Amino acid sequence: MSERAAGLPGAAAHVAMLKERFAASALRGDKLHQQEEARFHLYLLGDAPGALRLAAENYRLQREPRDARILMEAVLAAQDHAAAQPALDWLRASGYQDPAYATLAQRLQAGAQ
Repeated sequence: MSERAAGLPGAAAHVAMLKERFAASALRGDKLHQQEEARFHLYLLGDAPGALRLAAENYRLQREPRDARILMEAVLAAQDHAAAQPALDWLRASGYQDPAYATLAQRLQAGAQ
């Protein structure tokens, strides 16, 4: 992401390379990197719906804090607040404390009203 933000000349080639690698993983049925692919779609391709699809599927398979975070970020970008419910439920039930997650949860709850 920082290469693109800095406007470095190799950014486009690196984005293309990542796109090819994620496509190859999908052909193999590999779902181990969906969280990273969701971030790729959200932050490098600007594809909020694609990021949300990947993040939601990933969250069903893996439930680490970083999986909840990308789900909440993708939900905000795609403006599909109902899709964040599993992550919000986990956040509330687990008592996980992190200011960034609390801010995301507040934004989601405010947007759902």
